[in-house]
Amino acid sequence: MLHSLNTCKAALAVYESMKALEPTLANEVKRESVILASLLHDVCKSDIYERTVKRRKTRIGTWEDSEGYKITYKKFPMGHGEKSVILLLCSGLDLYDDEMLAIRWHMGAFGLNMSSYEDERCYDTSRKLYPLVSIIQVADSLAASILERKGEDLDEL
Repeated sequence: MLHSLNTCKAALAVYESMKALEPTLANEVKRESVILASLLHDVCKSDIYERTVKRRKTRIGTWEDSEGYKITYKKFPMGHGEKSVILLLCSGLDLYDDEMLAIRWHMGAFGLNMSSYEDERCYDTSRKLYPLVSIIQVADSLAASILERKGEDLDEL
């Protein structure tokens, strides 16, 4: 949930900055679509986490039990972006084409089957036709790599 809020903050910042550089963007992308797509881009994760106990090493080198999560894809094994779109449509939410494609391709090239020419062409075409696709993709990356980084993440480098 925090990641979705961070993605929304980043998406709105990118959207406003890009409108300042390219004022016609306001005619192509609705602010409401930026909010909707950024908040709902990871709906696909809603059923994949299960609580578990994991072992972790403490700072002094001993091992302890800690609560954690494991990931399972047994409930609905569908690709990341596609799954979010399908779950949203099945819930009765009406989505515009740009919103569906922004959610579908929010992982950028990481969501591509690199052996699929069709995937590559669909991704490239989506980005060219709908600026929202790039806004959500960039915002997702900024949220994960900047807004959500922690000191221990940097320590592990």
